[in-house]
Amino acid sequence: MFVETMADPHLAEQGGEAPGGPMELTGVGDTKNAPAALFVGDSPALVMLRDRLGERGLRIATAPHQNLVCVVADEDVLDGLCSPEQAAVLAACHDLGLACLGPDVAAPVLREALSAHVGVPAGRAE
Repeated sequence: MFVETMADPHLAEQGGEAPGGPMELTGVGDTKNAPAALFVGDSPALVMLRDRLGERGLRIATAPHQNLVCVVADEDVLDGLCSPEQAAVLAACHDLGLACLGPDVAAPVLREALSAHVGVPAGRAE
């Protein structure tokens, strides 16, 4: 497993960083150009999706960043039943124009992004 810190190239050109600083990404193996997503929450469905797709090469972000495929959040978090920290993360994601999805909706989106990256049909990514 590796942890990569990635500054937003568009913001770097403007002399800034992503909200909260550079984005840290974790992944398995050689996934430098693999798609990335941010996960907010800890429901069993969210954790299972994060772990399964992380094992298949999805990079896991630790902060909002405009180059993410999407943000995956627990349904309670999406409904506003969350901590102030989680609400701030979602607000930053919305400000960046990122899609904030529940685990069930995000799963096929992320599988498709991984499939496009590795050239495997989407049905086989999970």
